[in-house]
Amino acid sequence: MRTACDDERGERLSDDDLVDVIVREPSGDGTSRPCTHAVTTCRICKRSSLVAGGMEVPLTQAACERLLCDAESAGDLEREEVEPLKATIPHPTRRRVFIRDRFACVVPGCRSGRNLDLHHVVFRSRGGTHAMSNLVVLCSGHHTTLHDGQLAITGVAPDRLVFVFRRAGDDEPHLVLTSAPVQFEPIEEEEDDEQGSVPRGTESAPVPGSG
Repeated sequence: MRTACDDERGERLSDDDLVDVIVREPSGDGTSRPCTHAVTTCRICKRSSLVAGGMEVPLTQAACERLLCDAESAGDLEREEVEPLKATIPHPTRRRVFIRDRFACVVPGCRSGRNLDLHHVVFRSRGGTHAMSNLVVLCSGHHTTLHDGQLAITGVAPDRLVFVFRRAGDDEPHLVLTSAPVQFEPIEEEEDDEQGSVPRGTESAPVPGSG
């Protein structure tokens, strides 16, 4: 599979790039259900890998967290007892979030409708829940950027979110965006005290028969 992916892209893919190729599969409904693959974690060394197509690709911690945002747990592979698959995010909630976010990335200015994931605004490892207010749709590019530490999302979904972008190695943000709807103040027309005045942009015409 790695050779085929390298040949398709015309270059040797890094492990992270290969992971993205493996887990993405076109989907008609825009939810980007992944192709057959799994993330395994060694109980001794705690290192995680992606297994698919006869391969085992080591994962960085950021890549592992990103893949587990929207996944299904198969339980302990070393136990004889078979456990039913358990979705990371309940399916009805998942569908509702995709519909709410219009099957597109929520990062302002993006709106990509392909290769989409659900992301927990407050990470599950930090106590985040599966509440809809804590879930957003992200494209794979922004999801990767977030877990690599160059994007932070805080607030409450869907319209009280803050997006903070940082360049690699910088502590200070270089761009801050918000999902809050723009509120425009009503424009009040200026009053004109002159008699016979007309709205700006028009001309007064003589009344027929007036002299």
